[in-house]
Amino acid sequence: MRRAGGALLSLALLLAAGCAVTPAMAPKPPVVSVVDPPPLTPVVESTPPPAPPSPPLSPPEPKASWFVEGHWGPVYTDDAEAKERKVAVLTFDDGPSPEYTNLVLDTLKARGARAIFFVNGQAAQHPELIKRILAEGHLVGNHTMTHEDLRSLSRAEQYEQIAGLNDAVRAITGEQPHWFRAPFGSFNDDTLAILAELGMQLLNWSHGSGDWMDVHDGYKDPAILIHDVLAETPRNASMTPLHPGSIILFHDTLRHTAEALPKIMDGLQEKGYSFVLPEPSQP
Repeated sequence: MRRAGGALLSLALLLAAGCAVTPAMAPKPPVVSVVDPPPLTPVVESTPPPAPPSPPLSPPEPKASWFVEGHWGPVYTDDAEAKERKVAVLTFDDGPSPEYTNLVLDTLKARGARAIFFVNGQAAQHPELIKRILAEGHLVGNHTMTHEDLRSLSRAEQYEQIAGLNDAVRAITGEQPHWFRAPFGSFNDDTLAILAELGMQLLNWSHGSGDWMDVHDGYKDPAILIHDVLAETPRNASMTPLHPGSIILFHDTLRHTAEALPKIMDGLQEKGYSFVLPEPSQP
């Protein structure tokens, strides 16, 4: 029995030895290679190339005073340096118009030009337009209260037409107009006497745009208007030619005039014209 027990003990010890795991036999953890990241490349902000030099500014046009020759123009200057300039005076009659005067003003503003607006009695109903005209550097002129042919009126009636419009404008602006344009260009000695009494000056026109001619249902092709204003050779005897010093008559109450004005002004500038306002007559 002692031998059998000893054998069993020996067998148990052998089995325990076979099942034991020595440190040398334990599985090794996987080896992870650590690779250092590449060095960061410094970010260098690119410098934009230098801008090309600005072209030299054109010398400013000589400042000059322009005056009206007679009652119809053209305008002229006594400034020797400016005599050769091609200039035009832009004028607009019969407004203000709530539909189109703002469009005309927008075009003038975009091109840095000033004009004269000869208004009628409806100015009293549109004070905001009169104020905008003045605020943007334009002039307000007198075109009578109700656009009557002055030669058909008595002196007293003419006075009422002219002085009444002065009062309407003065109520909005605090000042009366200096420039007067006779409806239809029609005036007489009574008209001139009234203007002298009121300290005003007659200014008709030397170049009609024709925007009132051949109008159908209140409209005409703007391309015809553009052509007629820029033409130095009129297409018919009823038209006037463009000329240096032109006082150009438009109406800011007409849709086709508002539409044509940008190309008319661009065309005048391409022909070398600049836009001026006349000064009161020299004493």
